[in-house]
Amino acid sequence: FAFSRCLCKGQVSAGVAMAVSRTLVVVSMMLAVARTWHFHFMQWNIAGSNHMLSMLEISLESSTRRSSTLKRRRIRLVDHLQTLGINVSETEARDLPSSLDEYQAYYGYSPRIIGAEEYCQGQLGGAKMRLAPAGLFNTGTNLLAQLLEKNCKVSTYEEEPTYWMVPWGKHSFAYSWGKRTAKNYEEVYISEVLPVVAVRDPYEWMNAMCRNPYVVAWGDEEHEKSEPFHGDGAYTCPLLVDPDTNETVPVMVGKEEKVKLPSLAHYWNDWNRGYVEVTEGPRLMVRLEDLVMYPKEVVTTLCDCAGGDPIEDMQFLAQSAKEANSYGHGKELTGALKAWQRLASRMKDPTAFLPQDATFARSSLSQDLMQLFGYQHPLLEGEELS
Repeated sequence: FAFSRCLCKGQVSAGVAMAVSRTLVVVSMMLAVARTWHFHFMQWNIAGSNHMLSMLEISLESSTRRSSTLKRRRIRLVDHLQTLGINVSETEARDLPSSLDEYQAYYGYSPRIIGAEEYCQGQLGGAKMRLAPAGLFNTGTNLLAQLLEKNCKVSTYEEEPTYWMVPWGKHSFAYSWGKRTAKNYEEVYISEVLPVVAVRDPYEWMNAMCRNPYVVAWGDEEHEKSEPFHGDGAYTCPLLVDPDTNETVPVMVGKEEKVKLPSLAHYWNDWNRGYVEVTEGPRLMVRLEDLVMYPKEVVTTLCDCAGGDPIEDMQFLAQSAKEANSYGHGKELTGALKAWQRLASRMKDPTAFLPQDATFARSSLSQDLMQLFGYQHPLLEGEELS
């Protein structure tokens, strides 16, 4: 307005007036453009916010679907356990594998019974025999014995259709077959016995041996237990390799007649290979993981193979029992639920071994036995699934 008054009074020349007018026009145009860009920017902002909200909604919806899927899978797993007579509380369910599929992907979709095709459909020819468990310490031999005792009847041996263990001792090496006799088994006819050998994933088995080594000692031949190698720091179970010397830690098995082996991994190899290659008579081999996952199928196959009759309403040991047995060692018996929970722990932390132990286990555990039993090595640090 001041400029207009000056112009009216003739105080501003025509040239200056023209220049100022042009400047004002340019400024006005710039302001108009700025307002237009601001308007579009606000629109883009709003559109971007809407897009982000949409993406958030999709993410939340996807997360909800995943959560719902995992919940359905876990419910399917719990339902499977309930069909076995195993009731699971909400607290217990949290310690189980996330799904039935996860378990089956890890250990297979059907049980593996080594020797079933060879003996059950061939050599035995329907002969009636007494099933008798064997296995390394911590492989579920007590669970196996109870499952057979409760669920298999053999007419020829109505009073005692199954034995608690093989006559030469359930934890003895296969070369003891027929060469030694355990207490209370002096009158047993070995020809009537069909050994059923329990096998366990070697990594979980070694962890179990750390929890309860029984008569197995490693690290010092003069020690009958392995307590010096439990605890924190470098000396952590299973101590396959001494972290100070980088040498293999030997294992001593037994109290009176001790057997020395190069390592705990070699103990698993040698003991199981003895029964794989045994020639003294027929034998069956079952995995603890299948006793837990497919107890009905496993017991039915074993009972049929021995010429027995599986009972219709099978009974399964859901919780760990603490009852002592005259032939057992009175320790806590492995229950199906606890076995499931321990498996879940292994799945969540498959690289729990120290690096030197994990590397040694992979190179020392027999590859042909791992394949035969359907076991796999956990990933080493830095490895990824292919």
